[in-house]
Amino acid sequence: MKITNHKKMNHSAWGVLGFLMFISSIFFFNAIQIEIKLTILCLALFISILFLQITAVELKSTENNIIIKKKHPLFGKKQIKTIVKIPKKHLEFYYINEKILGYELILMIKKENGLIETIKIKLIGFSWKMIIRMIKSLENAKRSSQYAREF
Repeated sequence: MKITNHKKMNHSAWGVLGFLMFISSIFFFNAIQIEIKLTILCLALFISILFLQITAVELKSTENNIIIKKKHPLFGKKQIKTIVKIPKKHLEFYYINEKILGYELILMIKKENGLIETIKIKLIGFSWKMIIRMIKSLENAKRSSQYAREF
């Protein structure tokens, strides 16, 4: 099962890029005072940083693994980062926490040496239906990992 927010993040990235172009075009008017130009320049810099921070998250549940990837929605397949690749048998616990701008996925993974590692991933742009699908997928993975540990 594959759950992604790529479509919403793609729309957000194009919206931020369009607003950046609009702000940048205002900068080149000669009738504007220098203080307003500096303010517009600072705003454009802030929007540029915001644009670079937009990421699409993809959770993919295969037969044996859970794979979570991040990428910028407009830069294509060149900058895909695999954040986590977890064998299902190592998934100990998960929790989805609701935040102001989205959700936070907390995964607790049991390593080979017995230590438990905590991984936190921000989930922005996911609807509650997608979160429910993610919970069902993680619950199935956790259930299958418990079944695999028994045998």
